[in-house]
Amino acid sequence: TKEELFVAAHEIPFSPAAVRGVLEAGEGTLGERVARLYLTAAFREGGSFESLVRAAMTNPTARAMLRDFIEQGVLDALAPYLGTPDARFRIMLAGSHLMGLFLARRVLGVDALREADVDRLVRVVSPTIDRYLTGDLAGVG
Repeated sequence: TKEELFVAAHEIPFSPAAVRGVLEAGEGTLGERVARLYLTAAFREGGSFESLVRAAMTNPTARAMLRDFIEQGVLDALAPYLGTPDARFRIMLAGSHLMGLFLARRVLGVDALREADVDRLVRVVSPTIDRYLTGDLAGVG
């Protein structure tokens, strides 16, 4: 697919197909599976994901490419798996939380996050990712 080609060309550390697999089944809660997939892949040394994210912050073309991939390749492919009318919103809440963690650790280099291993980060953030994806959001806004 177009999205898989983008993933390969830009060395995106995870594909919509991999995320679909995590949504369908696996060990642990949905939040744990999503957080582990993303954090393990995004923190991989030597990949170009960090470069793509940095470019997207300052280059309108790179930003549009990444946004289109997220909106069309990720959201459109994954929203049906949650089965809720607000699935796109929920997925973006989870994604923005994980992207913020990536930016703080890899781009800003915040020591406390750089020193934490992936297992600890997954344990800490997965309850929040679970709430974003499957919890009650009605009482918070």
